[in-house]
Amino acid sequence: MNKEITIYELRYLVVRYKWKMLIFTLLGLILGAGICFNIPQKYEARTDLLIKPITTNSNQPLTSLEIDTTLRLMNTYKELLSSNLMLDLLNEKLDKKMSKSDFMNNISIVSEENSQIISIVVMENQPQRATIIANTFATLFKEQIGVLFHLNNIQLLHNAALGEAPNIVSQYSLYSGIGALFGLFISLILIFIREVYKPKLDGQKKLEHVEQTYLSDIPRMKWWWKPERKREVLADHIHFVGSILEIHLRSSNTKTFVVTSNGKKEGKTLIATELAKHFANDNKKTIYVDANLRQGANTTSLCARSLTKGLAHYLAEDIELEEITQPTVNQYLQVICAGQHIKNPIASFSSKKMSNTIEKLEQIYDVVIIDTSSLQVSDALILTKIVDGYVYVANTRKTFVRQASIDFEKLKNLQGRLIGVVLNEA
Repeated sequence: MNKEITIYELRYLVVRYKWKMLIFTLLGLILGAGICFNIPQKYEARTDLLIKPITTNSNQPLTSLEIDTTLRLMNTYKELLSSNLMLDLLNEKLDKKMSKSDFMNNISIVSEENSQIISIVVMENQPQRATIIANTFATLFKEQIGVLFHLNNIQLLHNAALGEAPNIVSQYSLYSGIGALFGLFISLILIFIREVYKPKLDGQKKLEHVEQTYLSDIPRMKWWWKPERKREVLADHIHFVGSILEIHLRSSNTKTFVVTSNGKKEGKTLIATELAKHFANDNKKTIYVDANLRQGANTTSLCARSLTKGLAHYLAEDIELEEITQPTVNQYLQVICAGQHIKNPIASFSSKKMSNTIEKLEQIYDVVIIDTSSLQVSDALILTKIVDGYVYVANTRKTFVRQASIDFEKLKNLQGRLIGVVLNEA
């Protein structure tokens, strides 16, 4: 799937996923700090050596030849400091000998450009050992210069001493920073994969890509909101959806709406029941039909669990429609519950009795809201010939764009009228 992400969409993604990005960043930071915590702490000891120029007359300025000789000696000294000879001499003085790799990794020779100072920096797990190695190494080097070159141009400027509290080299900041960047990078990779290769139907922009009508969104209810606040927010957005459906009621004599979704627990039953209440509160004679016969239990807020008769019984038995129609506290709203569970209700929905039932309901009521199974089964699709339109509920955390596109194509192929999509974040 080829897709380009614009700057606007990128900003939208950052705002939408900011908490996930923050969580991944914090996890990376904690991981980095944890890794650093388990790495043995290193101590640093430092000894500074001054390389004095070799001159025949200390009272005269240095000649260019003397300066060049001093620079050459600096390079030679640095090579000597890193040689196997110094390692062997050092091991003769130490109780615990150093390997070649430890020598290369734990002892650094530092010298600034155009400087006559060479620093010996020793990193060790124990501060005492770091100090001993730094001082011993500097002393041995000074002695070897006298033995090998017969020179005495090395002056110790600074000896490492325990009293000076050797500097603890802390890498927590480095490891934590790397971990945080790694966590942020992983979160961006996951967001990129999701949005480019497996995007969810979580915004109005996504609906424009699949060329479908946006009805409204149901926002995520904050956990600290009071129940009254949650009901108020839900009612406001349902009112917006209901207002659009009322336009269809007036303009095209539309009465029967099917509310469906791609999968289970995406909020379609909540939207269907709230829409039924909305129309009833607007003094429209409304009936809510629970046609989710595969579920079978009367678990919606409008259906009592104790009811024994429902749509399934009506389609299978010789009973009257009035026997399964139940009143509610609102005089304008009545309900038909599912009744019993039917494993495969396709035959029931395809029957002549089902189409006659819809016709009867349209004669009696101003609005008929039918809550069906998801489009993962064919129940809702069978009704395309006998209902006026579909309202599709997409859960922004569950419904993928590709899945929704397949559902829209199914309805289109069966000449079903998709009125629009409700994006449910609740």
